[in-house]
Amino acid sequence: MVIIIYAKKLFGAIIYRNLYSCSTSDICNSSPVWEFFNKSPRRVKLHICDSYSKVHLALEQESQGRPRENVPYRKQAKHENTYEAVGSFCHKNSICTKPTKFILCTVLNSCAKTVNWQLGLQIHAYMVQSGHEENLFLSSALVDFYAKCDAIMDARKVFDEMKVRDQVSWTSFIVGLSQNRQRRDALSMFKEMLGSQIKPNCFTYVGVITASAGLKEAFELGLSLHSHVIKFGFNTNSFVVSSLIDCYAKWGSIGHAVLLFDEIHERDVILYNSMISGYSQNLCGKGALKLFMEMRNKNLSPTDYTFTSILNACGSLTVLFQGRQVHSLVIKMGSERNVFVNSALIDMYSKCGDVNGSCCIFDQTCEKNNVLWTSMITAYAQSGRGSDALKLFEHLLTEEGFVPDHICFTAVLTACNHAGLLDKGIEYFNKMRTTYGLFPDVDQCACLVDLFARNGELRKAKDLMEKMPYDPNYVMLSSFLSSCNIHGEVELGREAAKQLIQLNPCNDAPYLILAHIYARSGLWTEVAEVRKLIQQRGIRNHSGWSWVEVDRAVMSS
Repeated sequence: MVIIIYAKKLFGAIIYRNLYSCSTSDICNSSPVWEFFNKSPRRVKLHICDSYSKVHLALEQESQGRPRENVPYRKQAKHENTYEAVGSFCHKNSICTKPTKFILCTVLNSCAKTVNWQLGLQIHAYMVQSGHEENLFLSSALVDFYAKCDAIMDARKVFDEMKVRDQVSWTSFIVGLSQNRQRRDALSMFKEMLGSQIKPNCFTYVGVITASAGLKEAFELGLSLHSHVIKFGFNTNSFVVSSLIDCYAKWGSIGHAVLLFDEIHERDVILYNSMISGYSQNLCGKGALKLFMEMRNKNLSPTDYTFTSILNACGSLTVLFQGRQVHSLVIKMGSERNVFVNSALIDMYSKCGDVNGSCCIFDQTCEKNNVLWTSMITAYAQSGRGSDALKLFEHLLTEEGFVPDHICFTAVLTACNHAGLLDKGIEYFNKMRTTYGLFPDVDQCACLVDLFARNGELRKAKDLMEKMPYDPNYVMLSSFLSSCNIHGEVELGREAAKQLIQLNPCNDAPYLILAHIYARSGLWTEVAEVRKLIQQRGIRNHSGWSWVEVDRAVMSS
């Protein structure tokens, strides 16, 4: 840890003040700074400039002039070699070569992509020192950098201090606000932008449409923005249309998303990805599979995002054969190293009942992270192998670099629930706050409520629902009512059924479960009252459906 701190300070001083100097003849091989960088362990290099590989940059002759210095940065930025661009910048500064405005802008963009906070701050300090802080392009790059590093207040400060703003600076700030969940502020800035002489571009619309998706009045705002998009001629832009499809899908308006998708005749991978993801999110797996086949017939190559969405669709349909076909395509396309694709594969196999397939994917993945570990714990939990899930979790706690998050604890508590381990569940729930500083959210509370209720501790479950800082949702109340039915708890069951009926008066399940609770206790008068209420409100009993895969097709019965 000491060497990391020392290295950060050393390279920061070089970048900020150009303290190091040497002749041009011995830089590449003899520069102590560059030699230190080359000999540093991989972990130290990551902390210095987030570089995953050794940077080879030949020293150009001084006679070639300053403009030639921009060439490596331009090539690296064009090919998105952001780590190499950052490393090149460190190398240039170690030999007293003053960076141009173009280099500063390029490296700032690289810092934003790699979330290289320390180097970005040092570049900002260098800009102030060299008098570049009022440069329009550099200021816009700074806004983007701070926003992507979750420092939205610093981004706002830079934006407010800009004397001149262009389309790029407005868009950078609006997109930054959207990414940092400052949704209403993003809409306010968009309105302010419309009042100025600057016109929005496609990326501005993407930012503001995404921001509107998380608001209460989202659907109305979405329709308004959609009409605005049509008015200004962006209704054929794939980025804008894709963001609209994403938003309609998140709002549950999959019909609007389909209509919008059908209006576009020339469809690219971006549009297909959005529509397939929309189908998958709304549990329309057959639509997602159909669209995926159409995409393949048009010779469009699926991306990692495509694979993640279509594997989720296969999991929701429990179609193991199609899932395996997608898996083979993943290997063929070289996406098997992507952690999110592997996570989706683990989830697909577990939902299709092949948890051993999930284990194979997990074991074959060389570089594991929290996403993959959590997926495997969830796969064990969903497959009824709660003890295996807890063993894996306990093993991971001994691994360096593993820090469980809310999603991981939800999977662990689900495993405790399926295994009936009440004491373990309480222990992990308490550890969230005491050991890891995580305040339990509604998902973890729901798991513990269900765990209490399944083990007959209905009063404790009721107390937890009353004390938690969230209103109990429909799923939580439904599981509690089912436990009241199992354990014959009339009073608590009546209260839970009443709350469920208030949340959704048309769902027949609470009425039927309450009637069953009354019947088990011999309260036939109450049973008659519930059945009368069902008739008066015209509530119909919806039969359950089962899915089974027969001859590579999903049948329902």
